[in-house]
Amino acid sequence: MKPHHPKPINGKSNHAHHAGCDNRVVLYSHDTMGLGHLRRNLLIASVLAGPPMYANVLIISGAREACHFAVTAGIDCVTLPAVQKDADGFYSGKHLRWTCCQTTLLRSKIIASTINAFKPQLFIVDKVPRGFAGELDEALHSIREAGTTRCILGLREILDDPATAIRQWIESDAEQTIKDFYDEVWIYGDRNVYDSVRQYAFQPGTADRSIYTGYLDQRRRSSCNIDERIKPPHHSMALCLIGGGQDGMQLASTFARTQMPTGWKGVLLTGPYLPEADRVWLRHALADRTDCDLVEGLVEADDYIAHADKVVSMAGYNTITSILSFEKPALVVPRVAPRREQWIRAKRLSEYGCLTTLEPDSLTPEAIRNWIARSDVPKPTGRAIDLGGLDCIVDRVKHWLPETRFHLNSSEVSVV
Repeated sequence: MKPHHPKPINGKSNHAHHAGCDNRVVLYSHDTMGLGHLRRNLLIASVLAGPPMYANVLIISGAREACHFAVTAGIDCVTLPAVQKDADGFYSGKHLRWTCCQTTLLRSKIIASTINAFKPQLFIVDKVPRGFAGELDEALHSIREAGTTRCILGLREILDDPATAIRQWIESDAEQTIKDFYDEVWIYGDRNVYDSVRQYAFQPGTADRSIYTGYLDQRRRSSCNIDERIKPPHHSMALCLIGGGQDGMQLASTFARTQMPTGWKGVLLTGPYLPEADRVWLRHALADRTDCDLVEGLVEADDYIAHADKVVSMAGYNTITSILSFEKPALVVPRVAPRREQWIRAKRLSEYGCLTTLEPDSLTPEAIRNWIARSDVPKPTGRAIDLGGLDCIVDRVKHWLPETRFHLNSSEVSVV
């Protein structure tokens, strides 16, 4: 795919040590449901805040959890008033007793004023070109008028089934927004696994700006901070992941009812958004079990994946990319509604021989136990999947900031 290359910004070089360098990047994710968009942006932020960039990165998010994870030097957060979707699909303020319109207007003002004050060289937006309910419109127009910030749209490799994704892009005027305001579109995936540009019939103006970065290697995130008691000696670990937890109770409850094969220890991560009633059920179900532990709340899932021998999970972008990154055998039970994204991802990677996909209708404790006990299950080891997304992102940032000094190592050698 031929990338779109407008003229880079001609900013002044900062000749200070990297601790004083002023490469400024803002990453936005609306995070109206779950933590997937936020965790993807946090991973990108951690790479840009480290060598060779040493950027000052500001994450704008609707998830309070951003401040829990953003503990790396050079990264800080602006938390937007949260919104939530009710059972009928209508949005409103999550904590404020406000309508969606009131909350979105406040969020829009916060975003625009933050960008105006921070003055980033790059503004990286996750998935939604205009933001939630158009809340980026004011900021995008201000950026265009000032002419000193480049805008990047970051997309996971699969949005939804093509018909649904194309319809939603038309309804949101996404392609015109990209044409008017965005310099590049980064697709966080491998074109050989899923050709997003072709599947979603991107118009030439969007296709020309699109770059497949490769998947984002999640090993760059892991701190290996795990309670060693979780995986006792002489046992293998079967790890169950349900993402943020808000829609994972079917898998969690089935895993909790699964008797582990001899020599195996089960570990179930609930995620921070699992409803309290479901947590109570799981605590009761596992109270007397010695072969399965329950880990509740907000933890770094990748630390557990690094220690796991097998993974049972849903098929969200971050979870699947972690499975690929750590090369773990995985039994994947994709969500099939309201989006088909997870099903498409699981199906494609099953065809690549990277994992085993189980349809939700076939999910039983026996199916999980039998898969854990098998020794001949597919795994990603040696598969030709591009995991170079983070390195590609650094290269693209260097392209847009060509006159910024980058610190290469512990010496003072820099490239202008």
